[in-house]
Amino acid sequence: MHFARANFPQLHQRLEKLRQVKPGEFNRMLRRVGGPLRPIMEVNRRDQRLAQKMVDEYRLQMVITSLSRRCRQAKTEQERARLRAELQARIGERFDRHQERIRMEIQHLRARLDEQERRLADREKRKEELLRQEYERVLRGASNPAAERQSGKRGLETND
Repeated sequence: MHFARANFPQLHQRLEKLRQVKPGEFNRMLRRVGGPLRPIMEVNRRDQRLAQKMVDEYRLQMVITSLSRRCRQAKTEQERARLRAELQARIGERFDRHQERIRMEIQHLRARLDEQERRLADREKRKEELLRQEYERVLRGASNPAAERQSGKRGLETND
């Protein structure tokens, strides 16, 4: 609820009102909005810039949903035409925001890939040393590399 309060104040207010007045409906709505918000909250823990892009995108989706509903309920053709134009503009804006977010995610993935390639190249350079260390580890009777990694010792199976 803290994340919703900070990033989606109107949604938070609706949820709080429901919690007090209709707890059953509150739980249903919380499950419904919690699904899309959970991934944003997880990303927010490691990358606030990316999470903000996701928040912006979700806010636009909320506006689009509202405009769509209002368009279907419009009483006049003039009002419907105005709402359709706004809806089309917002959908285009959401598309652009989504593309920006995907580009940012790709940049992050490239950085991670570059780091893994660097580590792999480093391990290739250190192959003889790592093999010697593994040989010595096995001779000592340490046959569980996973247990050694957890205890802080390193063998062949490291992520370095």
